[in-house]
Amino acid sequence: MSLTKQSVCRLAQAGLMGVFAIILMRPYELPDPFGLGTPNWTAWCAALGALTLLAQWLSGVRPSSAVTWPLAAYIGIAAVNTVVSVDRVNSAWWLASMAANVAIFYAAAGTARVFRNGARAWLAFLYASITLLLLLATEHHAELGLLSRPKGYAIPLGWSGYPELAMLGAVHVALLVAAVQTGTRRLAWIAALQIPLSLAALALLYSRGSWVAVALVIAAAIAILVARQGQVRRLAIPAVVAAALVGTLVVKNATLRHLMTGGADAQISGYTIEVASPEMRLEIWRRTLHLIADHPFGGIGPGNFQQVFERVYNPQVNNDGRRGVHAHNDWLQQFGELGLPGGIAYAVLWAAVLVVGWRRAVGRGEFAAVGSLLALVAIAGTNLLTNMFFMTAGGSGRLHTLAWVLFALVAGERPSDPVTPVTAAAATSTP
Repeated sequence: MSLTKQSVCRLAQAGLMGVFAIILMRPYELPDPFGLGTPNWTAWCAALGALTLLAQWLSGVRPSSAVTWPLAAYIGIAAVNTVVSVDRVNSAWWLASMAANVAIFYAAAGTARVFRNGARAWLAFLYASITLLLLLATEHHAELGLLSRPKGYAIPLGWSGYPELAMLGAVHVALLVAAVQTGTRRLAWIAALQIPLSLAALALLYSRGSWVAVALVIAAAIAILVARQGQVRRLAIPAVVAAALVGTLVVKNATLRHLMTGGADAQISGYTIEVASPEMRLEIWRRTLHLIADHPFGGIGPGNFQQVFERVYNPQVNNDGRRGVHAHNDWLQQFGELGLPGGIAYAVLWAAVLVVGWRRAVGRGEFAAVGSLLALVAIAGTNLLTNMFFMTAGGSGRLHTLAWVLFALVAGERPSDPVTPVTAAAATSTP
């Protein structure tokens, strides 16, 4: 049995994407062999993305996607805005990070296209990785006290605080819901039994944005079933169990009740619960709108939100001990940094990806299509109340890249794509 050049290149791109997936989701700090610091994650994405694209090129696969034009418009506007940025050096680093994520987008898309189960493998690995991260976080949180709301998590190392882990928790729930909706009867029951455990771990992270995300995931899953004229009752039992679990947790858990009602800092069983009130979140959004109105066309440049916002629009410390940091909404921050043209382009890019994902989820109804779409809905829902992509490093940087990977699984394949997917066995042999 001999290997052709094409087979070797396809195995190489699968191997490179496998290495990247492990580095992306590992429960440790990212390896930094060259001591790059903040640009380290950008360097990893650029290097592995470029090598994978080279392997794809040598195997005869060319980069393509179903959202090429919205993506090109968004990147082009960001590049122009970097030139007129209030801090060109910082914006240049952000543009480099954006380019590295686009490389990962096309690398992941090409790999999923040529391997029949490429997308399923990505989602299965993502589920297993998040399960491990949530278990580590819950165990560490139990040592600190489950009524506390830690600002950071020493374990799992490198994933920062509760918002980052909660976004992953929402994605975890989305993948389980997709398995209930599309799996065999046995797989559906196994996934349904895990949903309450996943929701409990998510609730104990005390992130309100993730609750919105889960609600949107369930709504999207029901909409897909209705559109496919499927059995909506498949989700009935998990929904009832989840509602009962959430109700019990809210009744029993004082921290959850405090987060739902908002208010100033509170002392609960000896723990200080710092939480921004709903009014403070609305105030940050209003001040962000003022920033957008002051810079409607060119914006302030990629990555410059915090330095401009805290200096000009929010110089005082808020009741959560901070001065803004980010816009607490991914799309508002894009409008602030890239102006109206860039903000619209970013919104159109997301809309285009979700439309493609919806059509494929309804048309195919299989796990890869439904799971990748619901995972993106979870990420979008979390970003409605916060901006999880406000840094290019740390957990924030990893989550941003994860969104680009899911973009690739949803929209990395054109309807007219001539590439025929192959299995791993077929890629290693010739007639």
